[in-house]
Amino acid sequence: MSFGSTTAGSTISRARAGRPTAWCHRAVKRIKAAARTFDPTNNKVELSTGDSVTYDYLVVCTGVKLDWGKVGGLSEAVGRGGVCSNYSPDHVNYTWECLKALKPGSKTVFTQPPLPFKCPGAPQKIVYLTADHLQRRGILPDEVNYQHNLVAVDAKAKTAIFEIAGGDKQGQRIEVPYDMLHVSPPQSPSDDAITLSDLDQLAGEKWHAENHWRVDKILNIDGVKSTVE
Repeated sequence: MSFGSTTAGSTISRARAGRPTAWCHRAVKRIKAAARTFDPTNNKVELSTGDSVTYDYLVVCTGVKLDWGKVGGLSEAVGRGGVCSNYSPDHVNYTWECLKALKPGSKTVFTQPPLPFKCPGAPQKIVYLTADHLQRRGILPDEVNYQHNLVAVDAKAKTAIFEIAGGDKQGQRIEVPYDMLHVSPPQSPSDDAITLSDLDQLAGEKWHAENHWRVDKILNIDGVKSTVE
């Protein structure tokens, strides 16, 4: 999740925001493959393609995947009918289209998923950017609900279904109508991610060697995931 995606969903085009790879130094080589196993003794990583790469220094950050399927109807709904997400590169420009279409009285809903998820600022940035946009037009959003998890989207009825996650009403579901629904989807460990046992392989003396580092808060370790941490 990049700053470009956040801004592309609010004020500037995806083309102007640029691709993350465009920010890389020209000396950086990107390998489009997943890391499968470590061989820390020989400073080598086996890839999903069957190839291997050697290194002088290793930084491990496996990350998470966007799990759109965890919310019923979301995969089919996103990108049309007022359902948008800055987490989707294919639909990020649609967020701005939805914002421009808002009128006084429009019902705008934003979601933030339960942990773990990456780029914790993104679900809130779009709220603040939207609030600023609406304030300039004399429209002010004024309601926040905590511990409400999005579980389904009824695109035909333009209704978001939430499940209450705490308190006396825990487990109850409520329906919230929307004109615009911005979804930050649930997230899970990547299918291609190196397993925890592989990380444990580095937990001994090799893990603490001078040429091995791990970026914190990855895989199923509780917490938010962000490149700025």
